[in-house]
Amino acid sequence: MPPTRLDLPDAIPPQILRRLQSYQSVFQSTTSMDAVLRTSGMSELQDDLQTVLLGGVIWGYHCTKEPKSGFFETEGLRLTDLRNHQTQFLRDHGHCFSAQEKQILSDGWERQFHRDRMALEGRNRKVWMCLSRPGWPHDGTERFFEYFGGEAIYWPFVHGQQHASIASKLRAIGSPVVVEVAVPAADLVRFGPIAR
Repeated sequence: MPPTRLDLPDAIPPQILRRLQSYQSVFQSTTSMDAVLRTSGMSELQDDLQTVLLGGVIWGYHCTKEPKSGFFETEGLRLTDLRNHQTQFLRDHGHCFSAQEKQILSDGWERQFHRDRMALEGRNRKVWMCLSRPGWPHDGTERFFEYFGGEAIYWPFVHGQQHASIASKLRAIGSPVVVEVAVPAADLVRFGPIAR
C-alpha cells in the first residue's frame, strides 16, 4: 500500500468516512478539535481510525534548509547527534563566521543544549517532522526555513538582536526544503493520536 497523506480526506477509510458523515454539522460548527472529540461517539471513531492508521505507512514532512540543491536526495536524513551536527556545521560553514562568532556559537550550544539534559534528550537520536504538509510560512515552521541547521544550530542565536550577525549568516546559508519521508506509523513517537 502506498503511504497515506494525513492531510487528505482519502486517508480516512470508506467505512469510517461513512460514519463521520453524520457528524458533518459538528465539524461545520467549530474549529476546535477538542469540541469535536467531546461529541458522543467521536472518540470511538478516533480510536477506530487510529487502529487503521497505525497499521500502515504515512508521509512525514521534515522542514529545513539544505546546503545545496539535491543534498537530501543523495544524503538522506540522519538521526540528530547534537555534538556531531554542530562539529560538522563548523567544519562545513565555519569559514562564514569570524573567530569570535565561532566561539559565540560554541558557547551558545553548550549553554542551550549540552548543559540541559532535557534539551539534549529532546533532540538527540530523533528526526522531527510534521504529519501534514506544512503551509509555509504560517504553520510554526518559519524558522526552520529561515535559518540553516535546524534548532540544534540556530536556536540560541535568533532571538532578539544580540546575535544579529550570526542570525544573518545562518539566514544566508542554504535553501528551504520540505523533505518527505515515508514512515511506518507504529514507529513514530507522537504527542497525540495520529487520527486526531
